[in-house]
Amino acid sequence: MHLFQNLQSVKKKGTRVYVIDPIFNATAKLANEYISIKPGFDGLLAAGIMKELLRMELHDDEFLATRTVGFQDLKALLDSVTLDYISEVTEVPVETITHLAKVYGDRPVSTIMGLGMQRYENGGNTIRLLDALVAVSGNIGIPGGGANYANKQVGQSFDYQNMTMPERKKSTRTFTMMKQAEEILAAVDPVIKMGVVTCGNPLTQVPDTNKVREAFESLETLVVIDQFMTDTAELADYVLPAATAFEVEDVYYSSMYHHYVNHGPKLVEPPGEAKPDAWIWAELANRLGFGEEFDFTREEFLEMGMASLLKKGIPLEKIRDAKFAELPVDEVPWQIGNSRRQAASMNSLQVQSLTAVSSCRCQLKQNGPILSLRKNIHIHC
Repeated sequence: MHLFQNLQSVKKKGTRVYVIDPIFNATAKLANEYISIKPGFDGLLAAGIMKELLRMELHDDEFLATRTVGFQDLKALLDSVTLDYISEVTEVPVETITHLAKVYGDRPVSTIMGLGMQRYENGGNTIRLLDALVAVSGNIGIPGGGANYANKQVGQSFDYQNMTMPERKKSTRTFTMMKQAEEILAAVDPVIKMGVVTCGNPLTQVPDTNKVREAFESLETLVVIDQFMTDTAELADYVLPAATAFEVEDVYYSSMYHHYVNHGPKLVEPPGEAKPDAWIWAELANRLGFGEEFDFTREEFLEMGMASLLKKGIPLEKIRDAKFAELPVDEVPWQIGNSRRQAASMNSLQVQSLTAVSSCRCQLKQNGPILSLRKNIHIHC
């Protein structure tokens, strides 16, 4: 919603908008140019654009030499596949790939990635290849450039660690969302016997639905905390109704593509037996005998999560009174100093071959595009 308004605004000022998407959607109608692509092959297209950037010497050689590591490994990966092959599997003509390379070489280009791109088996490598494209084209650390995935910079303003209290954990095990089903089934010492699902619907959000179903059905007990009877909730032994955003006070910043935090007051009481998530966890702690460890009011939890903002002169009361606040973010990320972060994305491609990437059968992405803004805007879905 916020992004679409911004696109309309910058297009009126002369910015060219490019949409790369399997579907000609509403955003594509706004674009100056729409490029159709086979679902799941955005990473291969990024590789093709990089090959053409290098062939036409439109890449930012100084940036690559002074502010990145791992470029030679990336180049070897690109050399392992032909442009004709990339065109064939992506269903994007060679001429279009060359055209996009010229656009990326005509800096600045801002690339904005939709949330659906990572939600399939090879999603991680897709994002890495797109990040690498932005670096190779020299669109890192310049006004109007950058690679933007869900405007994640704004999350750095909040103190999640204060709220999760990791120092109190006795032992932990961490699985990635993409592989949670496989990890549940393979877990030993101890075997996982119970699962609690909250703030998500893994049965439809994780790539292999059948594997997720198998994993959850292998548990002795499955609990789902949700506002709706989701696909995952239908598998559960217990479904605990959760309060909605209108039934608890909170602050919100994750509506994407802007850097403001908004205050959400409690408007009504939760209906029936619905309770806030924090209440459910606190009551569980009480019944397990360590409730005092989590004996915090909602006000205290909010202040714990906003400790950094308080140091920057943005207390909770200020957000309550004004209803919103602008978050302190860098207007141009990585503009000063060595871009080690972008270099790491190149150095961690972990792709054995680009042909292996293309042979991966991917699910159709439902969300958003990738987009390049300012002088040029590219949108990938």
